[in-house]
Amino acid sequence: MLPGSYIAATTSLHVRYRKALPNTKNALFYLSLATALAGAAPLTLVAYGTWMFTIVLVWDVIIAVALGSRRALARLARVVPWLTKIAGGFLILFGIALIVAVVQ
Repeated sequence: MLPGSYIAATTSLHVRYRKALPNTKNALFYLSLATALAGAAPLTLVAYGTWMFTIVLVWDVIIAVALGSRRALARLARVVPWLTKIAGGFLILFGIALIVAVVQ
């Protein structure tokens, strides 16, 4: 029988991969990175991989700690509606600019 922490960790990892794989930003980022590093030495590739893993891990830990308190979650709940409206406004402006650029 597997310990509960192992099951929770593997479930969490599975959920993360299911959410990350269809994300086109991830695919584009890693494709462009692979293209840029195509001729790099193996040691350079290991260094870049270690650096990227460390940066993502540190960022995820910072976000988890920052959003782990009830006070932070309450503050975020008040701000999210405004952030959503601002992001929507930027997307509308970007869409209009894209249509204007294509039409010209």
